[in-house]
Amino acid sequence: MKNVKNSIYGVINALVFPVLMLAATPILLKNLGVEGYAVWVLVNSVVASLAVLNFGGGDVIIKFISSGRGGGDKNSSKEVFSTVFVFQLFIMLVIYVLFLIVTPFAVQYINSNNLLMFVNILYFAIPVFFIKQLEDLLYSFLSGYEKFGHGTAMSSISNVLFLSTQIAVAVFTQSVEDIFLGALIVSALLFFPQFIYIKAMHKDSISFNKANINTAKSLLSFGGWNWASSLASIPKGHSDKWLASGLLGLKTFGFYSIGILVFNQLHTIIGSSIWWIFPGISKDASNKKSLVKKFWKLSFYVGFIGIFSSIALINLDFLFALWLGDVFYQNSQYYINIFLLLFPFFTINLVFHVYFLGLGLVKCKFFTESASLMVKVVTIWLVIDIFDIEEWVPFFMVFIAIEYIIYSVIISRNLPIKFMHLMMFLLLQATIVFVRI
Repeated sequence: MKNVKNSIYGVINALVFPVLMLAATPILLKNLGVEGYAVWVLVNSVVASLAVLNFGGGDVIIKFISSGRGGGDKNSSKEVFSTVFVFQLFIMLVIYVLFLIVTPFAVQYINSNNLLMFVNILYFAIPVFFIKQLEDLLYSFLSGYEKFGHGTAMSSISNVLFLSTQIAVAVFTQSVEDIFLGALIVSALLFFPQFIYIKAMHKDSISFNKANINTAKSLLSFGGWNWASSLASIPKGHSDKWLASGLLGLKTFGFYSIGILVFNQLHTIIGSSIWWIFPGISKDASNKKSLVKKFWKLSFYVGFIGIFSSIALINLDFLFALWLGDVFYQNSQYYINIFLLLFPFFTINLVFHVYFLGLGLVKCKFFTESASLMVKVVTIWLVIDIFDIEEWVPFFMVFIAIEYIIYSVIISRNLPIKFMHLMMFLLLQATIVFVRI
């Protein structure tokens, strides 16, 4: 029952933001237009790449607090959380100050009005993202103690108020710049009460005078490689948007972004439903037989949910038309349908991500993410720009399969899992997708 509750917490937490995003999309399209909506998506995508500067902070907090609890060192949370939080805050302030210094000189050489508007939005968008990153550190602290219910309640309320503010500003101003200004104000107002509440509830575990350089050094091995992995995984997740917007234009990208929005929300929901197992893997890393059993249970759960979601949604055209309106849906229908058809295949690496973090295989995760990023960028560039293939999205399966194979080799060397069994699971998922396409 505890595992079921944790999964439910994860799904609830993951559902709130996607549902709001889906509700916001037709409103933003109506009030900002396709190109304005595309700018909003692109700003969020570019700013999200700044997550490479978090040095894996949230995962470090979860990993070391849960490991400390499993090893009986319950006092380590003070040093871990305080050190990560102070270091993260310092890096963010340095980056934003540098941005404020450099930008006034850079804009003198910008002649494009669209680019100038984009830069002006960044003044608000960057601090918004940094505040949300600090907020995520608070939720990671709660996850390290497996307080998933508290984290879900707080993050859900925060996300509702955060995105609702952006929707309201879009309706009243029709300005992308004003949307991010409103987001900055509400994100700051939401962060401080949450921080004060968590510190009051866990005052013995949050003490900033415990932050020190020695603790930072002890976290460096896991945190450093996890950060390096983020350097690859973040551009890997957003590179298709950057390439599509540059090679296909903002209008086409706007319709493509609707399809990727549907996919991302589904992917996030399923990923969040198993994320609770991360601290459990870290805490029980020595019990390999139990981890193998849990691995296959999670893999078949993710596979089944992916296939079920795909089949259910692909036949609900009327809901998407009702959601977007006939005109917007007709233009984005191909992208929505193809991502739904491919969705089961896209989910097969989710279990690997959780296991690699829990087992501390972050160095291996970095090399896998890097290889996958290069394959993805080259594949998209070739099929769009060189071969001019109109239906280019199915080629995403190439980098997903390569990533899965590399993960399989590594996991089979660290746990008693047969490599051929992993390949059979990959073949099963690929066959299901090909048959349906």
